[in-house]
Amino acid sequence: MYMAYGWPQVIPLESGLCPASEQIIYLRVTNRLLLVVAPSHLELWSSSQHKVRLGKYKRDSNSIQREGENVQAVWSPDGKLIAVLVSV
Repeated sequence: MYMAYGWPQVIPLESGLCPASEQIIYLRVTNRLLLVVAPSHLELWSSSQHKVRLGKYKRDSNSIQREGENVQAVWSPDGKLIAVLVSV
């Protein structure tokens, strides 16, 4: 049985990195970490009680033109590495 408690929380993705037209393509919580991947960037957050952005990476337009947009992400079994698959 699942019992929810407390108030819902909002994670404030950086507005300049995530315009309304850009959708989130991958969202995963693993070992108290939250990974958010959009077509042009990714962010890593702690998913404990206090939400803290641990890192972010925004790809430049040259990289997106050359290699394509992010389409999927895969975590290694030990949770230490993240591979981001691109469209090209």
